[in-house]
Amino acid sequence: HVRLRPCVLVDAGRSVVEGQGDSIAEARTERRLWLAAGPAALARVGLGRFFGELSLGGLATIARPTYLFVSPERIVHDTPAVAWTSALVFGFVP
Repeated sequence: HVRLRPCVLVDAGRSVVEGQGDSIAEARTERRLWLAAGPAALARVGLGRFFGELSLGGLATIARPTYLFVSPERIVHDTPAVAWTSALVFGFVP
């Protein structure tokens, strides 16, 4: 049998980024919050004790850290406003 259901995703964490190198003036370590949330869809197919799941979703980033070098000024990473996610799972119920 096949089951489809809507889901809500929340993705949270902390990133730690460290600048290194001779060309980086005032290198330091930054700790920033990562937070995103959004909708997803989950499809589950069962066959006896075995199952497979596929999920697809989108995340709107709530905390959007930007990492840059100050001198010389250069953006290293700018977090996008939207992120996409997917997962494919196979398993069995003992």
